[in-house]
Amino acid sequence: MIADTCRTQAVEIVVKVASGHVGDVVNAATVTAEEFPQGATDGDTNTPDLRSDLVVEKSHTGAVLAGEDITYTVTARNDGPSDSVGLIVVKDTIPDPDHFTFVSSTNDD
Repeated sequence: MIADTCRTQAVEIVVKVASGHVGDVVNAATVTAEEFPQGATDGDTNTPDLRSDLVVEKSHTGAVLAGEDITYTVTARNDGPSDSVGLIVVKDTIPDPDHFTFVSSTNDD
């Protein structure tokens, strides 16, 4: 309570910004009193940074035999803390096209 003249009372409020939030965060506080009904307002504006942490991992299963297919698994993920914004592209280049041929791919959206 700040009833006394020249007394200050601070309150710390913690909020979590959504991991996919894009744009400014605007926060305003208002104080009023019976004898000061119009009150006073102050605000604070912040633009959070997006910090995604993209990781790609590639592996194969089984033995690699000349003349046979090799199955690779490519896994991509975001370890955060923020969501990635926009298109994310995973590119896998086939080694030496004179000796390797693309066979097929799947996508497990």
